[in-house]
Amino acid sequence: MAGRAPVASNVRITGQPIVGSTVTMEYTYSDADGDAEGGTEFVWCRVDMTCDGLSTTRTYVLQSADVGHKLGGHVQPKSATGSPNTGVHVNPPVWPASGTIQAPTPTVVTFVESPIVMTPFNALTRAPMTYTANAPISGSPSARLEMDIHAAANGTNTDAEVWMNLYAPNGTRVFRQRCRGPSESGGCRNVSTGLDLSMYPAGTWRVEMTAERLSIGQLGFSGSIKLVL
Repeated sequence: MAGRAPVASNVRITGQPIVGSTVTMEYTYSDADGDAEGGTEFVWCRVDMTCDGLSTTRTYVLQSADVGHKLGGHVQPKSATGSPNTGVHVNPPVWPASGTIQAPTPTVVTFVESPIVMTPFNALTRAPMTYTANAPISGSPSARLEMDIHAAANGTNTDAEVWMNLYAPNGTRVFRQRCRGPSESGGCRNVSTGLDLSMYPAGTWRVEMTAERLSIGQLGFSGSIKLVL
């Protein structure tokens, strides 16, 4: 008497539809002859494209190329023993049920986002003065520094300069830019630059806004400094 093939039922995809997430092809295996499962096959596809066999394992890590698409595929159950040992492949419902796969929402680390006023300098020593803001950041392959700073001075400040400095947890200065030069107004307006954070340890990063050569008076700045991870 011929045996009966194994069956995959309740086939479905589970997980979060966000790039970087691991999704799983869930299913229930059964075999009327009692044969144990062995060698079940999986195929993942973007449903609005020719099936390109994204993965042949039960799990799949969502890629940036998946953004805006839905996933499908199939499960083909197999038994380790018995004959026949291969069942009919079964497709899961298109996933996600609503919407499509999305890019992750970036993590934004804000160092400064309010007006800051630097207190008067010593007119004799003209020593540098620094405003410091700290933020903990885990190591990341890449990040984007976004800065929109306006520096302004009052008093006798014709030769004042303001510098923005970004320091890694190990003290390395990663970025430096002048926001106001001698006899200039304005600031670091709408600056966006890419940074590679992977070479630095996780920990507390530091932003320093440093005023140099400021004589009697005050110098302030307002705006925002952010790292978008």
